[in-house]
Amino acid sequence: MKGFLIKLAIVVLSFMAGISVYLLTASRHADFWKKDEQARVFFNGQPSTSSLVYRKRNGNVVLNTAEDGAWYMLREGGPIDYCNSFEDRSHRFFSLKLLGYLYVWHYGDYPCVGGFMFDIDPTILIGPKSIEFNSRAKARVRVDW
Repeated sequence: MKGFLIKLAIVVLSFMAGISVYLLTASRHADFWKKDEQARVFFNGQPSTSSLVYRKRNGNVVLNTAEDGAWYMLREGGPIDYCNSFEDRSHRFFSLKLLGYLYVWHYGDYPCVGGFMFDIDPTILIGPKSIEFNSRAKARVRVDW
């Protein structure tokens, strides 16, 4: 039994290492996001420790607010896009979270709506090390770096 568990652990670790190497060297690195451990998210003024922030090499950021489950793409110096859930296993895209990374494969249109097409005024404030906006759930969201 002990030998079986060791072999199983080796197989699982080898698989995870293989996936990690593939993701790091994949030709579609534009869809490769690294978790931003320094980012702090505030939802209606309260710290949101369960929200996730991922950053792409070009500076764009994907934010998942834990309180309302929404996904937003914050473009460097540009608009904020609302995204369908990157965890949705639809026919258009597939995502994988692994070891602090988010990788999204696209099979069609990108899952984000261009611009901030909400029923409310987003009131976007961009600072040197922060961005603040109204979410779709009409809550105030702030991200500090």
